[in-house]
Amino acid sequence: MNDTQIPFESDALDLLDTVRSAGIRLYLADDQLKFSAPKGAMDDNMIEALRFHKLELIRILKHEEKGRSLLEKSILSSHNSTHTTTPQVDGYPLSFAQQRFWFLDQLAGGNSPIYNMLPIALKADGPLQIEVLRAVFQDLIQRHAGLSTKFGLKNGEPKQWPGQGGEVPFTIYDLTGADDDMARINKIILEEGEHLFDLKKGEPLVRVGVIRFTIDRHILVLTLHHICADGWSLGNLVGEISALYESKISGKKAQLPQLSVQYGDFALWERTYMDQHRIQRSIHHWKKLLHGAPFFLDLPTDRPRPRLQTFNGRTLPFTVDEASTSALRAIAITTSTTPYMVLLSVFAILLARYSRQDDLIIGSPISARVHPDCEPLVGLF
Repeated sequence: MNDTQIPFESDALDLLDTVRSAGIRLYLADDQLKFSAPKGAMDDNMIEALRFHKLELIRILKHEEKGRSLLEKSILSSHNSTHTTTPQVDGYPLSFAQQRFWFLDQLAGGNSPIYNMLPIALKADGPLQIEVLRAVFQDLIQRHAGLSTKFGLKNGEPKQWPGQGGEVPFTIYDLTGADDDMARINKIILEEGEHLFDLKKGEPLVRVGVIRFTIDRHILVLTLHHICADGWSLGNLVGEISALYESKISGKKAQLPQLSVQYGDFALWERTYMDQHRIQRSIHHWKKLLHGAPFFLDLPTDRPRPRLQTFNGRTLPFTVDEASTSALRAIAITTSTTPYMVLLSVFAILLARYSRQDDLIIGSPISARVHPDCEPLVGLF
């Protein structure tokens, strides 16, 4: 067994987490272990522990340095590669985020709307040329290969084949004179969001519903499967839809950011980067962090918890008034945090009060766009 196959020692990983949480920076200089620490952060016990685990810490830090250079090299190689053979024939690997959705989709029997993103409803004021809008979405799936991806198995491993093309489905709903019928509008949006996408067919994983009220008043409803997009992607899509539509109406070239890579390149990089050691470190970190965590949130409800998860639920939109928003921002400034962090803390306190639990697990979305070239992409990061 060579050095790259030997797992890192758990005690050394724990020590590295401990010193970093104390604000101590470990680094290598000429292959020697060095540190910089805030005043009072380093004591005799810490120094002795560093000495004891010195060789293993050097091995871990060397692995980290190798990983930092890997991303840039991989992105640069993607710039210079046409990917004409292996990925197109054998398929790209799925990213880890995609693999979760692929597994859950297959577990649910395939073609389930559970893993669609919430539909986006966009108001469109002014005359709307449907054929121009269709052309815009055809441009989008050509520009973002991940929006028309075929998923399947190759030698027992899930793979993806982006850039399948196809025609983005459009459904037109004529609600002339019924623009105040919110029940009907909401029903259409809900039904659009429950559209089934077959991941194995290679058809576009986006569809469009157009609700027409008058010649110059419409609502666009966009539905995507989550395996091809995330929240950041929605902002990219809306901006590009507007720019492309305007360019086709005006005859001017759309000013869109250049795409140096596609999502398949990111998935390929991630699978290369997340080697055995990084997977070990990630599992070690989360097992330690979640040790003893509760299995569910024990909220007082008006009926028993069902034996089988149904995914039934609702959203309750509300507006935070100006005074509360100002107070929220003031707290964020005082505590050197963001408004989102303050709101998340308030949400945690609310759950703790209702559940009478002081140990909570709250999932929070983050962006894993690890390189600037990934920022304009539509994909699941």
